[in-house]
Amino acid sequence: MDMMHLTYYSCLCETLNYTEAASKCFISRQAMRQSLRTLEQAFGVRLIENRHNRLSLTVAGQILYEKAQPILSSMDELTAAMQACVLSGKSLQIGISRSLTPFYAPEILQAVEAFIRDYPGISVTVSLLPSDEILDRCRKKELDAGILVDMGQLPLSWRRTVLRQDTLTVLLAASHPLASRHRLTLSDLDGQTVLLMGEPEVFFTPLAKAVRQRQLSVHWQVAPDFYEVGYHVLKDHFLALDRQDSQNTGGAPTSPDVNLSLEDGAFTLCAVLLTPEAETDPIRLLRHELCSVRQE
Repeated sequence: MDMMHLTYYSCLCETLNYTEAASKCFISRQAMRQSLRTLEQAFGVRLIENRHNRLSLTVAGQILYEKAQPILSSMDELTAAMQACVLSGKSLQIGISRSLTPFYAPEILQAVEAFIRDYPGISVTVSLLPSDEILDRCRKKELDAGILVDMGQLPLSWRRTVLRQDTLTVLLAASHPLASRHRLTLSDLDGQTVLLMGEPEVFFTPLAKAVRQRQLSVHWQVAPDFYEVGYHVLKDHFLALDRQDSQNTGGAPTSPDVNLSLEDGAFTLCAVLLTPEAETDPIRLLRHELCSVRQE
């Protein structure tokens, strides 16, 4: 029996949804259905049934799922151990933008930490750097991979994998005159100092272009990290580019800052993995680890 059939089956049992399970396993919905049929034919018993458009496990299906878990876990351990042997002595230089820490995408940082734990044979060096420096060091091939935030138009011929995508918003102090608005327009940025993590014409090209087309006077200021952003937002009433967060949008009643939509959510902010087209095994494994987090 192909182990992949058990892997697909396990995912289907956990989601009870063909489309969602197929997406997580990076296969088509049809392939997921065919894999289930292969298992049912091999065991000669129905494993999953559909009642009123809702999937559920049969008794046999539940038994197979439970018995398959230790097998799949052992296979994962075996695969990791063999990969560690093969990759022993390899190295990987990763640059992570300070704009990702500590609040924007903690799941990505956790995935990098998991990658380091899972592959102890790979010598991994992680550097927290400004986005501009990451891009420069990628160009010079001083980094094997970069993880940063942009709006989709980085001037670099490396592979760009989107790990997370959010609506661009504006962070401002609750005492700022604009804080009483429900949303902001580009015109509201006119005459304001706006903090951002990286050069606007490089990392925020669509927004910078829209501001230029409307002939608005926006004072862009690159901040080295999120702590400095928070300081200037509260102390100097600067604005800052941020991302949509359902937990703090609009601000709590006692919050010192608020997060407002810009142009009705017209702009998107992405956390991306940058890697060369000619990939090494360590880079492929890193991408797999990060994309697994994205699918959860």
